[in-house]
Amino acid sequence: MRRFASRFLLVGLVGAIIVFLIVRADERGGTLASIESISAEGEPIHRAFRVDEAMRVAIEASGSFETGGGDSTLAAQGWLVHRETGRVVWRMRPAERPARGSYVLMRDTLALAPGTYDAVYAALGDPLVRQTRSSGDGIGARFNDFLSSGGRGWLGDSGRWRFIVTPAAAEDRERAHGIDSDWPDDPEGLVWSSGAARSRTEYGTTLRATAPVTVRLDAVFEATGGSVADSAFVLSASGDTLWVARGEGSEWAGGSIKNRRQSETLRLEPGLYRVAFHTDRDHASGSWTANPPWEPWKWGLRIAPADSAAASGAIAPLDPLQDFPRIAEIECAGEDADERVRFEVVEALDVLVVGVGEIVGGTSYDYGTLSRFGEVIWDMRTVTTMPAGGDEDNRRAEQTLTLQPGTYSLAYRTDDSHHCGDFNRRPPDVEDFWGVVVLSADGNEPGDRVRLLAPEAAPASGGETPAPPGEILASLTQIGDNREASGQFTLSEPTDVCVMSLGEITDSRRSDAAFINGDDGDLIWEMTYADSQSGGGADDNRLAVTRLRLAPGRYTARFITDGSHAWGDFTMDEPTYPDLWGVQVWATPEADDDASGVEACVLPGIAFDA
Repeated sequence: MRRFASRFLLVGLVGAIIVFLIVRADERGGTLASIESISAEGEPIHRAFRVDEAMRVAIEASGSFETGGGDSTLAAQGWLVHRETGRVVWRMRPAERPARGSYVLMRDTLALAPGTYDAVYAALGDPLVRQTRSSGDGIGARFNDFLSSGGRGWLGDSGRWRFIVTPAAAEDRERAHGIDSDWPDDPEGLVWSSGAARSRTEYGTTLRATAPVTVRLDAVFEATGGSVADSAFVLSASGDTLWVARGEGSEWAGGSIKNRRQSETLRLEPGLYRVAFHTDRDHASGSWTANPPWEPWKWGLRIAPADSAAASGAIAPLDPLQDFPRIAEIECAGEDADERVRFEVVEALDVLVVGVGEIVGGTSYDYGTLSRFGEVIWDMRTVTTMPAGGDEDNRRAEQTLTLQPGTYSLAYRTDDSHHCGDFNRRPPDVEDFWGVVVLSADGNEPGDRVRLLAPEAAPASGGETPAPPGEILASLTQIGDNREASGQFTLSEPTDVCVMSLGEITDSRRSDAAFINGDDGDLIWEMTYADSQSGGGADDNRLAVTRLRLAPGRYTARFITDGSHAWGDFTMDEPTYPDLWGVQVWATPEADDDASGVEACVLPGIAFDA
């Protein structure tokens, strides 16, 4: 009898569970947005739906309060945005914090007008308001901090978080439907937009106004107090700042208290304007470090028409490659390219340098440089870049420079993969522009202000190693790992000498480098990153060529290497002329009292912008 009763109770329990699930499924019939299985400190989750007729929805949402955040800061929460207006129509705002713990559950109903709605859930918290349970450095304080996960005790609530939006009544089910859950695109009609800005990136363009216009600037960015982490600005053609996003005067954009929003109108006269949005290394689209703003897809800068002139197209982005006259160019660079173009600037002029290449993190594979008298004044490896379209490794760099009179060398290098004509990943937006170009920024033809010079021959890797033409005073080459080679020479009269050294240097360290000391030990010359250029191969291979005027006396040339990447055992790509690894000093072949003529020290075949 007891066995029968047990079976009866079991059958009854299973039936009750089935009925509960049926009722629950019926309650969620026509679900418009369902966000569950939420990871603590994961990327925000997004769902979207379209309301065709006015209706009411039922909302069930649960989340958690931030530790030490007072009664209003939620570490995990959901909210609902009306896409067309950007208005937050509903968000979790519990009447009070629970007496114990951090978890909170809300149920609500809401009337919705026709339109598109975005449901978003974020569980990254807000470190700026967080407090640990204990202060101090003692063992007890650290133990309490450990138990609270560094003040993030709410992490343990993640299994119960959810955000569900359903029609409130059966008759509402046909009045709305779910749509694609991709993050929203920008609306049509904008003058320009950065799009959803990602970290460590600069987004920018040049706008041309053909008539007086008024535009609305809308920037969503990171700022704490008066410190702005992501900058947005508008500059005139002369470089004057016309508008800049600031922490002061901005408003909270939702989520973390460091999310700020600044919206203003700006009157612009006919002319050219540079606009940009620049992000730092974290807290941006795709890499949030705290809860994002209510509209995460608007992180960045957007410019919209604010009067009829702007709306009719009186202001629009320029395409520099199409609209600006060209001064020098290297386009559609192919495999293992090392191309150079030389030009002379006769009178000062403003230029826009544009380069597109392959840059992955901190490593540049295809890149351009601009040099003057051997000094690199623009380098795609060091300037801030923006997406060039296609694969994320396709990067674009743009910068306005003022070039003073002198001789300049424009160079572009590629490796053996992903280049113009043979992209092994998605190509950039402009497929035939894989290179670098110098443009006349004032829009006028350069005319007599610029003269193109004879092309500069690129070195052929593995070619015959060039030899100095003059009397060799010191020759320390083919220097291997862990060496300190030295050689002395004596001058009986004032002498112009050439010094050429090839070693391993970065902007932060010297691994293999050359030095010249006088008889008294004083340092006469040293090889530095600033005074050297690429030696071919790996970025760390650096070539220095200089000309010195030395007084009579005895001198010592030295070359010091560390334990890796040297002649005979290059651990990275070897330089163009590996046998020159070291330093050479020779007397200039010409009698010349001018010690600045570096050109006389550049050997045939050596790529060095003198």
